[in-house]
Amino acid sequence: MGDLLTWHFWFNYYYIPLSGRAKTGLLIFAIILLVGAAILFFLKKKKDLYAKLRQSLFSFFLTNVILVAFLEFFIYEEVPFFSSHFWFLLWAIELAIWLIILFKQFKKIPMIKKRVEEQKNFSKYLPK
Repeated sequence: MGDLLTWHFWFNYYYIPLSGRAKTGLLIFAIILLVGAAILFFLKKKKDLYAKLRQSLFSFFLTNVILVAFLEFFIYEEVPFFSSHFWFLLWAIELAIWLIILFKQFKKIPMIKKRVEEQKNFSKYLPK
Protein backbone atom coordinates (compact mmCIF):
# COMPACT_ATOMS: atom_id res chain seq x y z
CA MET A 1 0.00 0.00 0.00
CA GLY A 2 2.90 2.35 0.68
CA ASP A 3 4.01 2.08 -2.95
CA LEU A 4 0.82 3.74 -4.18
CA LEU A 5 1.98 7.09 -2.86
CA THR A 6 5.42 7.05 -4.45
CA TRP A 7 6.54 8.75 -7.64
CA HIS A 8 8.40 5.61 -8.69
CA PHE A 9 5.26 3.46 -8.64
CA TRP A 10 3.20 5.74 -10.89
CA PHE A 11 5.84 6.98 -13.34
CA ASN A 12 8.16 4.01 -13.70
CA TYR A 13 8.86 3.02 -17.30
CA TYR A 14 9.21 -0.65 -16.44
CA TYR A 15 6.27 -2.85 -15.66
CA ILE A 16 5.47 -3.35 -12.00
CA PRO A 17 2.89 -6.16 -11.89
CA LEU A 18 -0.56 -5.46 -10.50
CA SER A 19 -1.90 -7.66 -7.76
CA GLY A 20 -4.50 -10.30 -8.54
CA ARG A 21 -7.16 -8.23 -6.81
CA ALA A 22 -6.39 -5.21 -8.98
CA LYS A 23 -6.62 -7.29 -12.17
CA THR A 24 -9.88 -8.85 -11.00
CA GLY A 25 -11.27 -5.44 -10.05
CA LEU A 26 -10.35 -4.06 -13.45
CA LEU A 27 -12.06 -7.00 -15.15
CA ILE A 28 -15.22 -6.58 -13.04
CA PHE A 29 -15.27 -2.86 -13.85
CA ALA A 30 -14.95 -3.71 -17.56
CA ILE A 31 -17.89 -6.13 -17.30
CA ILE A 32 -20.02 -3.47 -15.58
CA LEU A 33 -19.16 -0.97 -18.31
CA LEU A 34 -19.94 -3.54 -21.01
CA VAL A 35 -23.34 -4.36 -19.49
CA GLY A 36 -24.12 -0.63 -19.24
CA ALA A 37 -23.15 -0.12 -22.88
CA ALA A 38 -25.30 -3.07 -23.97
CA ILE A 39 -28.34 -1.81 -22.05
CA LEU A 40 -27.98 1.71 -23.42
CA PHE A 41 -27.47 0.35 -26.95
CA PHE A 42 -30.96 -1.14 -26.86
CA LEU A 43 -32.47 1.91 -25.18
CA LYS A 44 -31.01 4.52 -27.53
CA LYS A 45 -33.88 4.11 -29.98
CA LYS A 46 -36.30 5.72 -27.53
CA LYS A 47 -36.94 9.38 -28.25
CA ASP A 48 -37.67 11.37 -25.11
CA LEU A 49 -36.06 13.97 -22.87
CA TYR A 50 -33.33 11.56 -21.82
CA ALA A 51 -32.19 10.61 -25.34
CA LYS A 52 -29.18 12.92 -25.39
CA LEU A 53 -28.12 11.82 -21.90
CA ARG A 54 -28.48 8.15 -22.89
CA GLN A 55 -26.34 8.74 -25.99
CA SER A 56 -23.66 10.42 -23.89
CA LEU A 57 -23.75 7.59 -21.34
CA PHE A 58 -23.49 5.02 -24.12
CA SER A 59 -20.42 6.81 -25.50
CA PHE A 60 -18.95 6.97 -21.98
CA PHE A 61 -19.45 3.25 -21.37
CA LEU A 62 -18.24 2.15 -24.80
CA THR A 63 -15.13 4.34 -24.76
CA ASN A 64 -14.14 3.17 -21.31
CA VAL A 65 -14.73 -0.50 -22.17
CA ILE A 66 -12.32 -0.08 -25.05
CA LEU A 67 -9.77 1.68 -22.83
CA VAL A 68 -10.03 -1.05 -20.16
CA ALA A 69 -9.59 -3.71 -22.84
CA PHE A 70 -6.40 -2.01 -24.04
CA LEU A 71 -5.10 -1.66 -20.48
CA GLU A 72 -5.87 -5.30 -19.71
CA PHE A 73 -4.19 -6.44 -22.92
CA PHE A 74 -1.01 -4.48 -22.29
CA ILE A 75 -0.89 -5.62 -18.68
CA TYR A 76 -1.36 -9.23 -19.76
CA GLU A 77 1.39 -8.94 -22.37
CA GLU A 78 3.60 -6.95 -19.95
CA VAL A 79 4.48 -4.31 -22.53
CA PRO A 80 6.76 -1.93 -20.56
CA PHE A 81 5.51 1.51 -21.64
CA PHE A 82 1.84 0.75 -22.28
CA SER A 83 1.37 -1.20 -19.06
CA SER A 84 2.84 1.57 -16.91
CA HIS A 85 0.69 2.78 -14.05
CA PHE A 86 0.49 6.40 -15.17
CA TRP A 87 -2.02 5.28 -17.80
CA PHE A 88 -4.37 4.55 -14.91
CA LEU A 89 -3.93 8.13 -13.69
CA LEU A 90 -4.75 9.47 -17.14
CA TRP A 91 -7.74 7.15 -17.34
CA ALA A 92 -8.96 8.30 -13.91
CA ILE A 93 -8.67 11.95 -15.00
CA GLU A 94 -10.64 11.13 -18.16
CA LEU A 95 -13.32 9.38 -16.10
CA ALA A 96 -13.61 12.31 -13.71
CA ILE A 97 -13.94 14.90 -16.49
CA TRP A 98 -16.49 12.84 -18.37
CA LEU A 99 -18.56 12.18 -15.22
CA ILE A 100 -18.61 15.92 -14.45
CA ILE A 101 -19.91 16.60 -17.97
CA LEU A 102 -22.56 13.88 -17.62
CA PHE A 103 -23.62 15.26 -14.25
CA LYS A 104 -24.04 18.74 -15.78
CA GLN A 105 -26.21 17.24 -18.54
CA PHE A 106 -28.27 15.42 -15.92
CA LYS A 107 -28.82 18.65 -13.98
CA LYS A 108 -30.24 20.33 -17.11
CA ILE A 109 -33.09 17.82 -17.47
CA PRO A 110 -35.54 19.61 -15.08
CA MET A 111 -35.11 22.85 -17.06
CA ILE A 112 -35.74 20.99 -20.30
CA LYS A 113 -38.86 19.37 -18.82
CA LYS A 114 -40.12 22.77 -17.71
CA ARG A 115 -39.45 24.28 -21.15
CA VAL A 116 -41.26 21.42 -22.91
CA GLU A 117 -44.23 21.76 -20.54
CA GLU A 118 -44.39 25.52 -21.17
CA GLN A 119 -44.21 24.91 -24.92
CA LYS A 120 -47.01 22.35 -24.65
CA ASN A 121 -49.18 24.77 -22.67
CA PHE A 122 -48.49 27.56 -25.15
CA SER A 123 -49.16 25.42 -28.22
CA LYS A 124 -52.60 24.30 -27.02
CA TYR A 125 -53.83 27.86 -27.62
CA LEU A 126 -52.49 28.02 -31.16
CA PRO A 127 -54.78 27.09 -34.07
CA LYS A 128 -54.17 23.76 -35.70
